[in-house]
Amino acid sequence: MMVKKQSLTAFLSALLFINLAFNLVSLYAEDIQHVEFSGNIVFTAPDNQIKVMQGKDNKIISLTETGRNFRPRWSPDGTKVAFASVRGNHKNFEIYIMDADGKNQSRLTYTNNGSSTEPHWSSDGNAIYFSSAIQGNMQENIIEMAIDKKKTLKSAGTLQDVSPIKDNKELERPAKGETKSGKKLREWLEKNKGLFGTFPSPDGRYLLLYYDNEKKIILVDTVKGAQKELKTRQYESGKPSWSKDSKKAAYMKHITPKDILLIHDIRRGSYKVFLLDKEADMRCGGELSWSPDSKKLVYSCGPVNSTAHEGESKSWLYIFDLKTRQSMKLTQGSSPDWH
Repeated sequence: MMVKKQSLTAFLSALLFINLAFNLVSLYAEDIQHVEFSGNIVFTAPDNQIKVMQGKDNKIISLTETGRNFRPRWSPDGTKVAFASVRGNHKNFEIYIMDADGKNQSRLTYTNNGSSTEPHWSSDGNAIYFSSAIQGNMQENIIEMAIDKKKTLKSAGTLQDVSPIKDNKELERPAKGETKSGKKLREWLEKNKGLFGTFPSPDGRYLLLYYDNEKKIILVDTVKGAQKELKTRQYESGKPSWSKDSKKAAYMKHITPKDILLIHDIRRGSYKVFLLDKEADMRCGGELSWSPDSKKLVYSCGPVNSTAHEGESKSWLYIFDLKTRQSMKLTQGSSPDWH
């Protein structure tokens, strides 16, 4: 009788294990459902290697195999990818470039006592904008690909100003009751408050200047020579992304308890707000990227309190359809760019 009970217990345990395993497989299968889309999406995988997902069959191809690589960005013609990487004996980020298939990887910047990151292509593909941090001093730079010449584009908030930001003498005296670390933070914020990143429109007519510390975006019309701030009623700006037709600009923002997507119509001067229905422990952000037909966007979300191991990421990529207002889960990764 005891043998029969043990056999029954073993059978029920095995059945429970099989049922749990089946449920886990089912959940996993739902997470990696096939999402067909046009073009290709380059992104940073959880192992910090750059990969490409092909839209037709969702096949994923690795472009890098060494170092820690981030923020890949397609050239306008889709033949090359610029990215930031830490590899070799250098411990800080530098700008690299490679062919669309991962071949011919080469280093573009050599930053003494600092790092270079955040690459963005000019509209004609002849130059790359990037940010540098050298001994605490941050500035926006540009490297002209044809002549391999690097220069400071701006550092104090205007297109014409190429001189370093001047220190404010008042910052040498700490405010009453201010700690030493608080003073350093205040100095850094004051010193870099005029810095902005450059985001050219695909047609070359406009520039979006993103002020990270102030969380604002300035639209520059290079034809008319005019500029204005892209204002919203209640939301600070996030890092912008141009639609491929140069008609719209989008950015992501977290407003407790929701993540929102804002899309500006550049010519009409209006904007729309989309709510992203994500789990309470998920946070979306970073730079978005538009589909080739400017009807969808790809973005990334990750857990708020992630316990990922060093060098790993728990972020996921999603495609947002502007018509249906629905998001579709793609694969694990971050900093996507769509071409």
